[in-house]
Amino acid sequence: ARAKGRSVLAAWRSWRILYPLVPIRVYLLHDLIYFVVSTVNNKALAYKISMPLHLLFRSGSLLVSMVLGSIFLRKRYSTRQVFAVIAVTIGVLGATYLSGRESVSESSSSTPDAQVNATANHEWFIGITMLSAVLFLLSFLSILQ
Repeated sequence: ARAKGRSVLAAWRSWRILYPLVPIRVYLLHDLIYFVVSTVNNKALAYKISMPLHLLFRSGSLLVSMVLGSIFLRKRYSTRQVFAVIAVTIGVLGATYLSGRESVSESSSSTPDAQVNATANHEWFIGITMLSAVLFLLSFLSILQ
C-alpha cells in the first residue's frame, strides 16, 4: 500500500537502484558462448554423430576443464583426481574411436563405394571436431563463471 499523498513515481524514485557489480558485456559474452555451444551441439548431430556418442563425448570435458583450470585459475588437483579424469578420458576416446569405426562400417555395408566411405568418415570427423570445439568453449565458460 502506498502512503497517502505520494505518487507511484515518487515512491519509485525513493527506492535505491542497485547497479550491477559485473559489467553487462560479461553477461553478453556468457550468453553468446552458450548460444554458440547450443547451436554447434545441435548441428553436430547432422554429421553422423550418434546421440549416445554425443552424450558420452560431453563427459570428455573433465580433462579440458582440468587443464584450463590449472592454467587460468592456478588450480591444483590431487593425483587421484588426475588419474580418475585420465581414466574417463580414455574411456571416452575409446568409445569415440569405436563409434567412428561403426559409423564407417555401416555406410560401407550399404554401399561398397570407397568414395562414399571416405565421405562418411569425413562427415564423422567434422562432427567430432565440432564437439571438441564445444568442449573447449564449455570449459572456458565455466572459467568465466
